[in-house]
Amino acid sequence: MAPNYPSGDQVSAAGATVTKPFLLSLLAASIVLLITLKRKRTAASKLPPLPPTPPSWPLIGNLPEVMFHSKPMFRWVHDVMKEMNTDICLIRLPAGGPTIVPVLDPAIAREMLRKHDASFADRPTSFGSHVISGGYVTAVLGPHNDQWRKMRKVMTSEIVSPARHRWLHDKRAEEADNLVFYVHRRCMAGKSVDLRVATRHFCGNVMRKMLFGRRFFGEPTSDGGPGPMEVEHVEALFTGLKYLYYSGVSDYLPWLRGWNVDGKEKIVKEADKTIKALQNPIIDERIRQWRSGERKEIDDLIDVLVTLKDDVDGKPLLTPQEIKCQAAVTIN
Repeated sequence: MAPNYPSGDQVSAAGATVTKPFLLSLLAASIVLLITLKRKRTAASKLPPLPPTPPSWPLIGNLPEVMFHSKPMFRWVHDVMKEMNTDICLIRLPAGGPTIVPVLDPAIAREMLRKHDASFADRPTSFGSHVISGGYVTAVLGPHNDQWRKMRKVMTSEIVSPARHRWLHDKRAEEADNLVFYVHRRCMAGKSVDLRVATRHFCGNVMRKMLFGRRFFGEPTSDGGPGPMEVEHVEALFTGLKYLYYSGVSDYLPWLRGWNVDGKEKIVKEADKTIKALQNPIIDERIRQWRSGERKEIDDLIDVLVTLKDDVDGKPLLTPQEIKCQAAVTIN
């Protein structure tokens, strides 16, 4: 018996049945795509033009100029804008890195800070600021988000208020008296006074007194000068401040963070480790004293931060990590 194959007319009819819906779907998709592209072009044409940009390289933008210029970063940017004869420009960097928009005109800067402050409120992220702030759990260094708003409210209402400034007057005056005592003792002993040492450690003493209610981490010295632990602490503070926003390669290529490409990441980590190794035991002990009821009176800023309560449930407003990192940022 011969096989029953479909005739040519039957195959053509089936092909036409399949082809017509496919062609209609393809036509509809093409029309939708054209309309979408046209709308995007129309919307893009209505947007104001971007600021002028200096000549850049494909894919990597102006990274070579930013990383390897001989002048300080701000001088190089100023020279670029002077050559372009513009008050605002856009410096492009590789994808994932920051976008630099320097401004010279006061009117433009005022508009950015007043009308568009939400867009420009974020501080640039860097390896140094990330480490010292404990992953941006503090005020000042953190990005513009709920955590930043929470810590800003704490700082403005509880730490840097005029009432708190007056409350800490005696502690600052005590450290000013100690500075005079230190200089006097050095002079009476026929020793020279290094102004750099005196002023740096006076600042460190004032901040430690206001934060922790103490001048020394270890045993007090006879002349009121810094001891070994205080010297180590102040050196670490200035090192952290120096590399807080250093222009490292990992700041422009975030995927390189953690590899210590230029050696600066290790320096920042060591400085942060030193600061918190000296400060955190005091904070831990203070938290224990307040939770056990052993401590009753607020004497310094750490007491203020530890005793803050949430208005809703009455629990501590700040975690130990937030207190420790905010103390490290504040003293810097």
